[in-house]
Amino acid sequence: MIDHRLRNIRLKDLFFVLLYGLVLPYVFGIVAGFADYYFSGMLPISIGAMLFWIIALYVGDAVRKQYEDPHLLYTIITGIGLVLTAVVIYTVPYVLTIAIANEESRLLVFHPAFYLMYATILFNPVNWVTAFSFSLLFWLLSIGIGTYLGVRKTTQRIF
Repeated sequence: MIDHRLRNIRLKDLFFVLLYGLVLPYVFGIVAGFADYYFSGMLPISIGAMLFWIIALYVGDAVRKQYEDPHLLYTIITGIGLVLTAVVIYTVPYVLTIAIANEESRLLVFHPAFYLMYATILFNPVNWVTAFSFSLLFWLLSIGIGTYLGVRKTTQRIF
């Protein structure tokens, strides 16, 4: 059973959940975004969704190993980290394309504020209506499924 009381949160567990639930997926997202950028240059398809699902399953499993008793806060932190990871994976190829075309610094890829700004624009429902496409629908469905898979892994018992 998932615990809901805030007094049962252990600081050591919370630290490792933040590390494995936010920092590790961010780094994996940048690496997967680079891989997606270079593979989509060779192949006419994007492998971002598949990479996100693999990362989500791994992160959910890794976060679950960091604590003894499941807590709702740990699950929420992991879910937020996975959604931001999906944004990073799908944004890195566009950022690299723009940076290469404008001959700007490629270090913009590592700046987390850029991804938060992109996420606020992307997850605005007004933009979904005004700029609807099946690609956007597939992308949102992919984020939902991957986040569900990763969050579900955090709540499973380890035997």
